[in-house]
Amino acid sequence: MDKQISIQFKSAAYRMLKKMPGKLWFIFGEFIDNSISSYTQNRELLERINGDDFTLKIELNFDGIDQIKICDNAAGIDHKNWHRALQPGDIPEDDSGLNEFGMGMKYSAVWLSDYWTLKSKSIHEPFQKEVSFDYKKVVSLGLENLPYNEISNPKVKHGTELILTELDKGKMRRFPKVKIQNHISSIYR
Repeated sequence: MDKQISIQFKSAAYRMLKKMPGKLWFIFGEFIDNSISSYTQNRELLERINGDDFTLKIELNFDGIDQIKICDNAAGIDHKNWHRALQPGDIPEDDSGLNEFGMGMKYSAVWLSDYWTLKSKSIHEPFQKEVSFDYKKVVSLGLENLPYNEISNPKVKHGTELILTELDKGKMRRFPKVKIQNHISSIYR
């Protein structure tokens, strides 16, 4: 039997997230905030495991058609945070920097796509967790929990990967790559 993760947020509220105004550079900034927070909160351990020259790497890839993949080599999402990761508005214990409202990833993923998969291997755990979010199914069935898997694979290193598909074509129609790069660069100097 699959394990369950709560996404408690009424389906009408997910519809609201889908319709809220947003800008692509802001949306991508929300994903980057999560990676930076994971790194800064676990920097000493990451350097102890990987060496003093460890560098945070965040990759954002858009295939130009219908998939965006965001990957990092940060500390991943541990068990405690995994169970609040998909609950909109569940504020992290440390909200002193980024991630202060507990909405970023959820809002951004729902705003941009109808289907997304989150995979994360915490630096503190021997397995990778994986959950898929199907917006249409969640809304039509009023789902409040999703099944997730724990996969043991020693080849997978710590970090998080978010794969967004079934992208909102209207929001991706004119993908302003240079504008997004410039805006994100100005935020994260």
